[in-house]
Amino acid sequence: MMNNFTEKDRIEQFSKLMGSYVPEDFKGWLIENGFFTAPASIHHHGAYSGALFDHSFAVTKTLLSFTERLELSWMKERSPYIVGMFHDLCKLDNYHRTENEAWEYNNATLLPGHGDKSVMMLQQHIQLTDEELYCIRWHMGAFDDKENWNSYGRAVTNFPNVLYTHTADMVAARILGGVKMVDLYIDDVSLTEIQTKGNEQILMFRNKEKDETVAIPVSNTELLNIFQRVKMRCETLNLIPTTNMGKEGADNEQIL
Repeated sequence: MMNNFTEKDRIEQFSKLMGSYVPEDFKGWLIENGFFTAPASIHHHGAYSGALFDHSFAVTKTLLSFTERLELSWMKERSPYIVGMFHDLCKLDNYHRTENEAWEYNNATLLPGHGDKSVMMLQQHIQLTDEELYCIRWHMGAFDDKENWNSYGRAVTNFPNVLYTHTADMVAARILGGVKMVDLYIDDVSLTEIQTKGNEQILMFRNKEKDETVAIPVSNTELLNIFQRVKMRCETLNLIPTTNMGKEGADNEQIL
């Protein structure tokens, strides 16, 4: 996480990663509306100022890693960048600062919702493809309301990257959000390997600019929980994930 970083630091990292995919007027709107200063939550992952961007950055990097390692196909080259970075755009006005500088829920928001709200907000600035729209709308996966599960299942069937978007969100929130990742965000870093060592999985990240590798240990239980939750939800929806998410899958470096 980057909670020691300034707003300026985050804007620089955003510009470096997103490049020409984001129009300058939209970037200005993001700055003005607090995308680089807002928390990702109050009680869960990213409960600090700036965490909305930090989490969005982590999801984008994870989705790009999936895309490269699993050879995912997207309708547009920009899509994993747009989907990863703006899946939680809905949170921009979910919280506000109190007089003592703490964050609390904003009960005066005009638009409820989560994935659908992100889509509506983003469409005002970027014309989304159908794939981008559905990936963002359903990034919560089957953690969405139960009555929506059939619609989620149809979305995955028609746009398989919906499932990878949800998985990237889970990895970023439950694994990457719980470890110190400062060096990983500063430079050009990618996940290159997962090693098994006893009761841990070692996530190996390669820093291309510094020509060095950063190793982050994650317990087998912690890693398995992510993929088994996704697997369980898929089975409930009668979906067959294209990635092995069982015990064998956790030992296979092709997962990430």
